[in-house]
Amino acid sequence: MKLHVRITLAAILLLIAVPGSASPGNFRFGAEWGVLYNFISLEKSTFITADRYLVESSNVVRENHINGMLTVSAGYDIRNRVCISLCSGYLGAKKGERMVPLTLRTTVRLTQNPEDAGSLVFIESGAGFRKSSQISLLYRAGYGYRIPITGTVAVNVNASALFSLSHPDVYDKYSNQMVSKKNLGMSKAFNSGILLSLAIVF
Repeated sequence: MKLHVRITLAAILLLIAVPGSASPGNFRFGAEWGVLYNFISLEKSTFITADRYLVESSNVVRENHINGMLTVSAGYDIRNRVCISLCSGYLGAKKGERMVPLTLRTTVRLTQNPEDAGSLVFIESGAGFRKSSQISLLYRAGYGYRIPITGTVAVNVNASALFSLSHPDVYDKYSNQMVSKKNLGMSKAFNSGILLSLAIVF
C-alpha cells in the first residue's frame, strides 16, 4: 500500500476514534466556494529539445498566485460528530493548472451538540483530473467554524492548508514554446497554498 494511502487511512481512523455517540446521524450535502493562495512550488522536469538535447530542470518557484475553488459534497454522519463526505467540482491547483478534484473528507465537529455553533476540524485527500495529463494527488487539512442558519442549514467558515502533487505543462525556453507530450520525460510539481472558503451545509 502506498505511503500517502496509509497516512490518509490512519488520519481518518484517528478522527473517527474521537469520543462521542456511536449513533449514526444524517446524510449531509454541501457546496463550498474558496480562494486559494499558492505561495511556493517545487518543480522538476526532463525533456528532449528540438535539437535532441536532454534538459533536466529543478526549481523552487514562488507562485504568489490566487486561484479559485468550487465544490459540492455528499456525506453521512458515521458518528454523532463525525461525517465522511465525497467532494468534487473545480480547483485551480496552481497557475495554469485547473483540474476536477475527487476527494474524501473526514470532518469532526468539536461541540458537544454537533448542530450548535462551534469549531470543527477536517482532513481531505484524493485525486485531481486534468485533460491530457497524469492524475494529481491532493491533500488538505484545516479548521472551520460552524454558524447555524436554520435547524438544518449552516454556513462553515474554513481555513486550510492545501498540498498537491501535480504534473504541469513544461515551457522550453530554447524554442519559446511548450514541450510536446512526445518529448516530455517527466514533469512533477509539489505545490502548497492556503485556502479560505465558505461552505453551505444542509
